[in-house]
Amino acid sequence: MSWEVVSLATRTFGDVTAAVGSEYIGTAEINRPPDNFFDADLIGSLADAYEWLQRDGARAIVLSSVGKNFCAGADFTGRSGQSQSGQSQSGQSRSMQSQSGQTRMSNGGAGELYEQAFRLFQVPVPVVAAVQGAAVGGGLGLACAADFRVARPQSRFSANFARIGLHQGFALTVTLPGIVGQQRATELLYTGRRIDGEEAARIGLADRLVDAEHLRAAAGDLAAEIASAAPLAVRAIRATMRAGLADRARAAMERELSEQQKLWPTADWWRELLADSGWACPTWPICGRSLPAALGQVVTDELKRAGIPGPPDGLGMMLVAPVLLEHGSDDLKQWFIRPTVTGEITWCQLFSEPGAGSDLAGLQARATPDGDGWLLTGQKVWSTGAATADFGLLLARTDWEVPKHQGITAFVLPMRQPGVVVRPLRQMNGHSSFNEVFFDGARIPADHVIGEPGGGWAVARTTLAHERRLAAFPRAPAEARGRAWREAIAERTAAAEPHKWYPQRAGRPDLVIPQAQALGKAADPVVRQEIARLIELAWSARWMADRTAAARAGKNGPEGSLGKLASSRIAQQAARVHTMIAGAEGLLAGPGSLLGGIIAEILVSVPGISIAGGTDEIQRNIIAERILGLPREPDASARVPFREVRAG
Repeated sequence: MSWEVVSLATRTFGDVTAAVGSEYIGTAEINRPPDNFFDADLIGSLADAYEWLQRDGARAIVLSSVGKNFCAGADFTGRSGQSQSGQSQSGQSRSMQSQSGQTRMSNGGAGELYEQAFRLFQVPVPVVAAVQGAAVGGGLGLACAADFRVARPQSRFSANFARIGLHQGFALTVTLPGIVGQQRATELLYTGRRIDGEEAARIGLADRLVDAEHLRAAAGDLAAEIASAAPLAVRAIRATMRAGLADRARAAMERELSEQQKLWPTADWWRELLADSGWACPTWPICGRSLPAALGQVVTDELKRAGIPGPPDGLGMMLVAPVLLEHGSDDLKQWFIRPTVTGEITWCQLFSEPGAGSDLAGLQARATPDGDGWLLTGQKVWSTGAATADFGLLLARTDWEVPKHQGITAFVLPMRQPGVVVRPLRQMNGHSSFNEVFFDGARIPADHVIGEPGGGWAVARTTLAHERRLAAFPRAPAEARGRAWREAIAERTAAAEPHKWYPQRAGRPDLVIPQAQALGKAADPVVRQEIARLIELAWSARWMADRTAAARAGKNGPEGSLGKLASSRIAQQAARVHTMIAGAEGLLAGPGSLLGGIIAEILVSVPGISIAGGTDEIQRNIIAERILGLPREPDASARVPFREVRAG
């Protein structure tokens, strides 16, 4: 019998093409060449195809693939999600409706994949898999979920999970023993050994062996033989022989998923392990080992090289935890540092006010003793992350009878309480990265004071010293793979979302030369001179930062103001050069504008870098007084009780 499908009806489900042909035979063809890696979306599409074929009268289904391999396994990276039209599956609407009426998520993780795989075991008609090339890992699981396998002598079968450090998946722990026997399946699952088509035929894994040219025809012939039998009898026999297989497959996949979690540690798991072993923050006395800065960097580099995500990015690690280590009580350190390191809690900064920005010591938010705590009223502004933070690092005035620097106290403020209202601010560059925060009777526990009451200015200076040394969110290392890094990168992306315009605030010096070349200004002597000046500023700032870091040896000081002022000068010079290159066109945003409006965003964002973290004028004062040793700037208000100071 030489079978050839004559399609009576055809339908496409994602990357699966299904057809109902003559002789009541259906076909389902996976089209992700060359290796046909699958994800939850593809398995869901295949289940949709099976269900449609069964409803349209197919009595047997031939499963095949386009490309050199039948299926090389699962891929959660998105590399395989290319449809025939070239559009990534993950680029489509993520919420999709399957033929069975279930809602599934495109490109889902292992749990979603198993939900879709379970549907393959529920199809009531026999499936014949035509295995060309390799059926590896989850691809072998897909083949074993079928009733029969037709292969080539050169076909390759491997349950390679153990070799790559994973638990067996796709219910192979249930299906493979039923096909080749318990002991042989155990050997294949433990070792991940690869076998060819001839050995597969000898042990019963391949039901028929043919050459490549006749592979699909042989699979079709077997399907035709099945379809020619009495359909109700075939279904009854199949139901008896596979009785309970679907339930056992589901139970196996649930157990596999549970075991897999242990082999795919989460980002939280790593952070807890590192924090408790002292390797999360090697230079710290808590969650660390009090190592010198140089050795701490070695540890950090080695963890990155090993592909292990460290503590979370953000304000908590960069500002709050270092401040608590230096000024916090033992209780505050115990309560807040480890949860910050593990990412259990998040923070915002509550310093600036509408009338107290550069002159931070003029703040007027009031904290009044009240029973076993403090009662807070007032307003803060320019706070990033206040809407989602669990706690805030707060400065408030607690004594109005002393000079302004002496009457400030630092607190840990619980943000999720009545009396705290957060409202977003709209910036002139179109972003809403900052918030204003209003306090009306918010409560602060008595033991949430950082340092001593009235000692908040020392806390503020420590915080600002760290803030002026803040770097952009670092990129994930090349070794960033696996579940933990996927979670860490997703978390980092979310944390960086409010700051996505910060590269434009820094002036984007990296775009200057490409733009000069693209717009024909690279030969202009004046433009070249200004570009050279920009490069000079950038390199001198980098060398100065390296020298400062080496001299500081991990300690905070006024040197951070040098870097802060240098970054302002670089951004301003970059904006100047962008203006010279782009001209009036640089002011345009929207479709058709330069770099999609990036140049315009640079021009309206750069002024922010001279304000945030202390204005350029404040930085010059710090450099003059604390580095150069010049006399302090006269400030009459610094010697009188704050209640006598006119503020506004």
